[in-house]
Amino acid sequence: MKQKWQVFFLFLLLSATGAFAQTTVKGVIKGDDGVPLPGVIIKVVGTDKGTVTDINGAYKIDVPSADSKLLFSYVGMAPQTVAAGATGQIDLTMKAGVVMKEVIVTALGVSKETKALGYSVSSVSGDAVRESGEPNALEALAAKAPGVQVTGSGGTPGASVKIQIRGTNSLFLDNTPLIVLDGVPIDNSVNNVSAGDNPYNQNLTGVNESNRGLDINPDDIESVTILKGASAAALYGSKGANGAIIYTTKRGKAGKMSITYSSSVALDQVNKLPAEQTRWAQGDGGNYNPMIYGPGPNYVPVPNTGTGNSWGPLASSLGLPTYKNAANYFQNGITTNNNVAISAGDDNSSIRLSIGNTSQTGVIPTSKLDRTSVRLNADHKVNKFFDMSAGVTYSNTSTEKPQNGSNLSGTMLSLLRTPITFNAAQYMNPNSTQRQYYPYYDNVYFSTYDNPFTDQTNRVMGNLVFNIHPINNLTITSRTGTDVYHTTNQQIFAVGSAGDDLTDFLGQVNRTNIDYRNVYQDLLAKYDKQLTEDIGLNVMGGYNFFYEESSSEFERGRQLAIPGFYNFSNAASLYTSDLDSYVHSQAILADVSVDYKRSIYLDLAGRNEWSTAFGVNGKSFFYPKADLSWVFSETFKTLPKWFSFGKLRASFASVGKAPSPYSTLTNPATPVIADGWTNGLSF
Repeated sequence: MKQKWQVFFLFLLLSATGAFAQTTVKGVIKGDDGVPLPGVIIKVVGTDKGTVTDINGAYKIDVPSADSKLLFSYVGMAPQTVAAGATGQIDLTMKAGVVMKEVIVTALGVSKETKALGYSVSSVSGDAVRESGEPNALEALAAKAPGVQVTGSGGTPGASVKIQIRGTNSLFLDNTPLIVLDGVPIDNSVNNVSAGDNPYNQNLTGVNESNRGLDINPDDIESVTILKGASAAALYGSKGANGAIIYTTKRGKAGKMSITYSSSVALDQVNKLPAEQTRWAQGDGGNYNPMIYGPGPNYVPVPNTGTGNSWGPLASSLGLPTYKNAANYFQNGITTNNNVAISAGDDNSSIRLSIGNTSQTGVIPTSKLDRTSVRLNADHKVNKFFDMSAGVTYSNTSTEKPQNGSNLSGTMLSLLRTPITFNAAQYMNPNSTQRQYYPYYDNVYFSTYDNPFTDQTNRVMGNLVFNIHPINNLTITSRTGTDVYHTTNQQIFAVGSAGDDLTDFLGQVNRTNIDYRNVYQDLLAKYDKQLTEDIGLNVMGGYNFFYEESSSEFERGRQLAIPGFYNFSNAASLYTSDLDSYVHSQAILADVSVDYKRSIYLDLAGRNEWSTAFGVNGKSFFYPKADLSWVFSETFKTLPKWFSFGKLRASFASVGKAPSPYSTLTNPATPVIADGWTNGLSF
C-alpha cells in the first residue's frame, strides 16, 4: 500500500512539474511614435500557437517554456523575434521596416503587385465604401476614383445608380461596367419590364427601378478594385468591354474570435426647391377658373371646368388663402444601418459570419427601402498542397417607390403645377374620391398614398474556390460561382386615378415576376518563378465558362369593379406577356508577364471567346492586350527625396461587346404607332 501511495504522489509531482513548465508571457506593443499598435501578430516559433494585440496594443500568450521564442510582425514594421525569458513580460517597440508589397485584385481574381501593372486601376478601401453612408455599394464609389462617373438617378430610396468608367463606350446604350464579387460576375440590371403591347418608352414613366447592385451590403466590403479601359479588363472578354468593378468581401483572420457591431444614422432633407410664383391664382387671362365640384352625394367634377394654368388674377384680390404645396409635401428622411459580424480563425482555418440591415425612409411620403443580408465566408488549408474557400450571401431587398417622369400620376409633374390657391393636402372628397385641381392630373397626395409601387427581391450569390499547389510556384485554381434572384413587383392605380394606361379612371393593377440565374466557372493554372536574380516570370492560362438565363412575366388587370380590391378576379380586362433569354459563352485565355529588376514589366495576354449571342453555334472572337511599364524610380536611385515614385506605362487592347440575345435575328414584327411624345413610329 505504501508503494502505491509513493507512485501516486510521484505522478502528481510530475504533472505539477509539467504544468509549471508552461510560461505566460504578456506585454504591450507600441510603434516608434509611442502609440499602441492593435493587430500585431504574435506567434510562438515552431508551434501553431498565436495571438494578436488588442486595441490598446496589449497581448497575453502561453508558451511551452522560458526558452521559447516569439515572432512579432506588423504591416509596415520590421518583424522581431524575442525569447520569452523568465520574467513573463515583453514590452516591445516596433520600428518601421521594409514595407510589404502593395498588391491589388485584378481580372479573374488574380492578385498582382500594383507597381507592376501597365494599365490604369484605382483602389477604394472598404472603410471608404462603408463611411460614405450610401445604401448602394455602387453609389458609394462616387468621387472615390478618377475617371469613374457615378450618378444617382433619383432622390428616392432604392433608385437606380448609373456608373460609367471613362465615358460612353457602346452604341447600345449599355455602358455599365462588369460587377464582380469575390471573383464571380454578378448581375447589375435595372429590370424595367414593359407590357408586350406598350408602344411607349417605358423609361419615361412609372417608377425609378433599382439596379441590382443595391443587394450588396457595403459593410461586407474589404476592398474595391476598378479596372479602367480595355487593357485592364480584357481577360473578361466581351463582358469587360466597359471596364470592371471588383468587390472583395471581408474574411476571417487568424487570432482569437472577435465580434464587431456597427450602427449609423443619416438624416435626409430636401436642400432646395425650384422657384415658384406666389401671386397668381388658378385661371387664364386674369380670370379665376378653378375646377368646380357639383353638390349632392355624388360630388363629381362639373364637366369642362377648371384649368391647369396659374394665370388667373392676383390671389390677394380674391381674398383666397395660398398654400406652399411643394414645401409642405416633403418630409425628413432617415436611414439606419446596423451590422454585426462574428469572426474567428487560426493558422489553417477562418470563418466570418455577418448580418446587416439597412432601413431607409425617403423625403417623399411612403417611399422606403429595407434590406437584410447575411454573408458567410470560410477558408480552410487542408495541407501545403491543397486549400479551399467558400462564400455565400443571402439578401432580401424591398422598396416602395413613387411615380415619376412624364406621367399623369408623376409626383413632381403634379406637385409643381398645383396652383397656390389649391390645398393639395386635402386630397379626398367627402365621397372618398380624389380631389383634383385639374381633371387630368392626379393629386400628388392621392398618387402617393393610393397608387403604390412595391417590389421585393430575394437573392443568393455564392462561390467555391479550390487551390492545388502540386509543385513549388505552381497553383491550379478552380472557381465556381452563381448568382440567383427572384423579383416580384406590383403597381396599383386606384379607381379614379389618371395614371392608368387608358386614362379611363377605372383602375389598374400590374404585376411583374423576374427570375435571373447565372453559373460561372473558371479553371486557371498560374506559375510564378524568379528565373534569375534580375528576371521574373509569371504565366497564367485557363478556361472560362459563363451561362446566363433570365425570364420576365408581365400581368395586367384593367377596369376594376370594386375600388380598393386589387385582385385580377376584380378586373374586366386581363393581359399577360413574357420574355425569356438564354445565353452562354466559353473562352480560353493566357497571360504572360516578365519583369526585369522589378522595374520594367511586360505583360502579354489574350482571350478567345465563343458566345451563343451570335447563334446556336456561337462565334469566335479574340481579345488581345499588351502593356509595358517602367518604374523609373526603381532604376534611378539618385532622385530627390520628395520624388517617391514614378512610372511610365503604355498599353494596347482590342475588345468588343456581344449583342443582346436574339438581336441578330431578323424576324418580322408589326409596327406600332406611338404617341408622338417619344419616337413616333415604333418597331
